[in-house]
Amino acid sequence: MVCPTANPRVCGSSRRWCGSRSWSVHLAKGSKSNQKHMINASRFPLWSASWISTQKERKTSGMDKSCGGINQVLRTCDLGVPFTRKYLVLFLSMALVCVLQGTNAFAQSTTWEALNAAGMDAYRQQHYAAAKELFLEALALVEGDDTDPRQATTLNNLAAVHEALGEYEQAELQYRHALTIIETIQGPHHPDVVIGLNNLAMLYFTQKDFQNAELLWQRALGILEQHLGPEHPHLIQLIKTLALVSQAQGHMDQAEERYKRAIYIAKHALGTRYPYLPHLLELYAQFLRQVSRQEEAVMVEKEAQAIRARQTSPPD
Repeated sequence: MVCPTANPRVCGSSRRWCGSRSWSVHLAKGSKSNQKHMINASRFPLWSASWISTQKERKTSGMDKSCGGINQVLRTCDLGVPFTRKYLVLFLSMALVCVLQGTNAFAQSTTWEALNAAGMDAYRQQHYAAAKELFLEALALVEGDDTDPRQATTLNNLAAVHEALGEYEQAELQYRHALTIIETIQGPHHPDVVIGLNNLAMLYFTQKDFQNAELLWQRALGILEQHLGPEHPHLIQLIKTLALVSQAQGHMDQAEERYKRAIYIAKHALGTRYPYLPHLLELYAQFLRQVSRQEEAVMVEKEAQAIRARQTSPPD
């Protein structure tokens, strides 16, 4: 999905990844020396209608198991970019509609598509009131059928608008409804459910409701582990995010365990050429400094510096 560089939250119709936006959090309570750490978790981009026809084509070509499986999706991810909604939006756009091919949900609805596209354009220009009205009109055309992915799409887009306006209660209701629809269509353990879970987690995170965010990300991690295995490199960024959330709540033992797990997977699955590894190590070093383990922190920082130097040096 193409994302205009001016607004990485809004996706168009082709199949390129969207950019991400960083969110910061103070990790320890009551300390003036707290570092500001970046979770780098972005909102899901708005969903367009084009993935409906894309999925019908993939279903026709015989890729009927999650439209080729989540590995088909994840192989396209840039592992150097933090775990964000940009990874997850394609799960839905490459899988959700497969299940419903041939049902009435896929009757051509040019009016709905036009309204959704216009709402996306208004959102892209930060005309949120206009975007809200357009998405409400689109929702009225598909509302009431919890097996119609267009309803999930519209609810997600409305939620994104409410969130941009600071209307968090409405955003939460609509993200939850979209999640319910995905679960109805695909079942509670399908990787598409990760999309809705991550939306809600990010909404809670922006309100510093770390406990609820963590619960949702833990469930998302469990789903991905089930489908990918516990040491798949595409889990690294989510595990790192959970480490930061644990640290934000003062759960230091759990945070350290998660940092170590993310680093272990990165080293063993991808090696020291993995471009994000130095950053992972630096985050862990900052954690060590926060818990007054200065000598260990220095050693980890030196390791990160050495790896980064090797990565940036020209090949022999």
